[in-house]
Amino acid sequence: MSNSTAFPNEILKKRIKEFFEMLPENSIAILSSPTPKIRSNDVEFRYRPSSKILYLTGIKDPSLKVVFTKKGKGETSERKITVFRKKLTEEEKVWIGEETPDDEIKKIWDDVEIKDIKNFGESVGKILASAKNVFLPFEDEKEEIFEVFISLKKRARSKIIIPSRFTDISFVLGRMRAKKDEYEIKIIRQAVSITKKAVKEIEKMIAPGVMEYEIDAELLKFYRNFGGWEAFPTIVASGKNSVILHYSKNSEPVGSPCIVDTGAEFNFYSADITRTFIKDGFAKNQKEKEKMKLAEELKKEIENIQKKIISEVKEGTNFEILNNLTRKLISELLLNIGILRGNIDEIMEGKKYKPFFPHSIGHHLGLDVHDECLYYDEDGNPIPLAENAIITIEPGIYFPCKDEVEIKDERDGSVIEVVKVPEIFQGIGIRVEDDILVKKGSAEIL
Repeated sequence: MSNSTAFPNEILKKRIKEFFEMLPENSIAILSSPTPKIRSNDVEFRYRPSSKILYLTGIKDPSLKVVFTKKGKGETSERKITVFRKKLTEEEKVWIGEETPDDEIKKIWDDVEIKDIKNFGESVGKILASAKNVFLPFEDEKEEIFEVFISLKKRARSKIIIPSRFTDISFVLGRMRAKKDEYEIKIIRQAVSITKKAVKEIEKMIAPGVMEYEIDAELLKFYRNFGGWEAFPTIVASGKNSVILHYSKNSEPVGSPCIVDTGAEFNFYSADITRTFIKDGFAKNQKEKEKMKLAEELKKEIENIQKKIISEVKEGTNFEILNNLTRKLISELLLNIGILRGNIDEIMEGKKYKPFFPHSIGHHLGLDVHDECLYYDEDGNPIPLAENAIITIEPGIYFPCKDEVEIKDERDGSVIEVVKVPEIFQGIGIRVEDDILVKKGSAEIL
């Protein structure tokens, strides 16, 4: 276990300052880093710290509670961080190494207090009673906090002041993390560079007789050689598996097309790249050769759609605009190749493209491969992309391995149309994905 924080102190101080400024007066925010999880018997999963705690504090240790307290208004407000951590015994240090030293943690902010995690339960009542607003990650375990809140509420007649509002912390952190700082952009560039080199290397491996898991293993080896890890389980979806979006078994002989969706995680930041490889040597007869020729043509169409979408990416646009444009372009392609019929407005309104393009055009990228950033505000309005946001753009098209596809009404699930899928299309999946840096009037493909 490394004994220093993940990111430079000057970066962390800037983030913490901005975070405190975004919190209302008399607020607390409570973040948790998970405890190690058992994989089987007494063997643990590889540990990954909380991205939220990493982002604000850089602390990599497990089993943490970090409390941010803001009392008063403006620049004169009291801004304090309390870190509740497990104190390792000398015997535990023999097995897992030293924890991050206290003096390293205290460098991240001017006022940091470190307490034993055993004291969190008795401290949380005082913490809650000192705030009007409480910010929590709602997806994390929080029963202990709500139990204390309920006990405080029962004592309200004794003039115990309790919080009046609980808010998901993503409404604050999500806005901050949507715009990457220079340090983040630098690290993500490195993660993308490693991934790009790895994908180029494994392209040479794709041939008859190779197993999907061999490609998976080679990618992970490449990431480890550069000091990285995989940002998510690599997808090597080949042949009929190419139409399964999150296929991760990677257990069958490689076929064509072969979708490789992968990304290195470097210093906790993620890349996410997808390529579809269509190689000679897999087609055993004329029928299969014609199918691969069709797949190659579809790949070119998807690559052209991706170029058109990326040309629209810039500061101020939003994912709703990009999604609508993608769905229109995919629908036009489905019309042109004879899969769908009718006019484009009917297809779009009925979402008839959905069986063939069921996912969105992309997502924010950062400390998490699907980074914790907001896409819509509290009123349901799409949030514009900021300069220096990093997103993915990943159009795709997928033809199920069946003769007919039902198109259903999303309101009641009724079938509104049955679309025939010609045999030559069945089992063809194509996806292309790149990581994009948003700029003022344009975009940069990382």
